[in-house]
Amino acid sequence: MTRTEYLFACLAEECAEVQKECAKILRFGLGSHHPDETVTNVDKLSLEIIDVAAIVDMLVRDNLLALPDIGTQDELIDKKKEKVEKYMEYSRKSGALHD
Repeated sequence: MTRTEYLFACLAEECAEVQKECAKILRFGLGSHHPDETVTNVDKLSLEIIDVAAIVDMLVRDNLLALPDIGTQDELIDKKKEKVEKYMEYSRKSGALHD
């Protein structure tokens, strides 16, 4: 396995861990925690997101991933937020999302 392959495997693993923590939040709640632990689900999710950011930073530093400049990132983030809000409203109107 090459360094490139290793880093992408790490990214996939960290993204899966984000998914796992999101599923736990949906099943048990933000502030819930495993009976044998004190760290909440939302705190675990925060840590997993930081782990994803760390791997993304390594990929960028190794020139394996190119992120847009900050101004463009902000625009793309705003567009994504608008899209999520648009479809959230659609879901609300269809009865699937309840406030």
